[in-house]
Amino acid sequence: MENHRRAERENYLMENFGASVSEIRRLDSEDKSDTAFYMDMLRDRGRKYEENRMLCMIADECKKSGETVFEELALLNSLESDFPVTLELYYKYGGYALDVRNSTEACRKWLSMLDRYLVLRDSVIQKYENDLLPYADFKDEMNDARSMLSKMISKLRRKELYTAINIVCPGLTDGNPAFDQVTTDMELCSGLLGFVPEEYAAYHFWEKTDEEKTEFVSDRFRIKIANFFNTASGAEFLDNKYLTYKAMTPLYGRKLFQMDAAGGYPAFLQAFRENTALVKKNNFQSLGRGVELIDASSQADLQRVYEEIIRDGKFFILEEYIKQHPSFRTLNKDSVNTARIITLLDGDTPIALDSFLRVGRKGAFIDNGSQGGIFVHVDPGTGITDSCGIDEKGIQYQSNPDNHYDFKGIQLPFWDEALETAGKAARAIEGVYYAGWDMACTEDGRWIIVEGNPRTMYYGQQGPLGTGKRRHMLTAIRQMQGAGYNRYGS
Repeated sequence: MENHRRAERENYLMENFGASVSEIRRLDSEDKSDTAFYMDMLRDRGRKYEENRMLCMIADECKKSGETVFEELALLNSLESDFPVTLELYYKYGGYALDVRNSTEACRKWLSMLDRYLVLRDSVIQKYENDLLPYADFKDEMNDARSMLSKMISKLRRKELYTAINIVCPGLTDGNPAFDQVTTDMELCSGLLGFVPEEYAAYHFWEKTDEEKTEFVSDRFRIKIANFFNTASGAEFLDNKYLTYKAMTPLYGRKLFQMDAAGGYPAFLQAFRENTALVKKNNFQSLGRGVELIDASSQADLQRVYEEIIRDGKFFILEEYIKQHPSFRTLNKDSVNTARIITLLDGDTPIALDSFLRVGRKGAFIDNGSQGGIFVHVDPGTGITDSCGIDEKGIQYQSNPDNHYDFKGIQLPFWDEALETAGKAARAIEGVYYAGWDMACTEDGRWIIVEGNPRTMYYGQQGPLGTGKRRHMLTAIRQMQGAGYNRYGS
């Protein structure tokens, strides 16, 4: 009986989520929800992709096979070190360039410098992420770490960092004296402060002082904040688009349909009997991945469309298309342009921490940054845009490049209703106290939820203004009265 249940579970996960048997047996457990399994599968695939990418880069650079790399990692870890030597450290800081088998003394020196750097790194992380400390309190540690990194960063890592910045800083080439300086600074911001290279480029950090950089909320920091506020079960619930819709259907203002292996093509066909056009989404993924508009009136063969969709699994959602307010169509008629309101829940009182607008580009169906969408900051108190626009590459726009509509000074309609809807959403999911709510304004002036994000990004709040919100965030948290959340970092 146990084997039968296990086989049914494996078949379910393979059909619905496109998982392999090896993934299921490695990642699944009896008490794991579909959402938890899917998110673990994505993270596992991401780790494997990164591992394979680093191994390929090392093989191309010095002809070391994956087997040789792991043998050398084992040898390095057999020497005295305060930290385990991972593939990532070996790749970033030049472990692959060592003669590990024949030069123990050189390896010990490398490990000693790596240990000293990692101690400095962890000290700065503690001060940057947990305390309202001035930059002066960790300035010396950052300078010491920069000096170490200038000697440690590998050739491969510098090339990788350059690819993230070459579009907005094209004069930075290998051999240019600024190349080593900027790539060292990029690695410093990545290791100590948690900014991914793309954030460094988008925030134009090469133009900013260290003190200015430490005022920004990094990718690693915003995830730490989210994990502090939200329970694992609450975040997991919000990651599931269909479950979230069921919990707050009145706030969505449209129908969502869940597709799975059990319903199959008949359920898919039935949804289109009720609607001419529907939006297809992956039930768990974010950043606009897998989102597409399906217009049945222009499709001669819906069966073929369905077969193409389920190549990656039969579990997805369809939702009614949102017809947006005329003021949003003016910004870009091809995409549903959305506002994101970030909320903190202080006891039962929602706080609108910040907000921004996303505007899609001509011909793009979605407004996500990954599809070229432009971010504009919105004053959460007034609903008026107060910045230029910026895309994820860090390119700034005073006006919409597609229609020359000025970004600054736009009054988003019915803003009080937008804040009220975000407040209702903030109270709707047990265990979620911090979230970003993507919202659309319908053609009849209603604000509705598009989806919720339990680990909401911080780019739209900071990039358009060119200033950091770390102190703003930590101050708001320290002023909270409910649930003991004002003790963050203590």
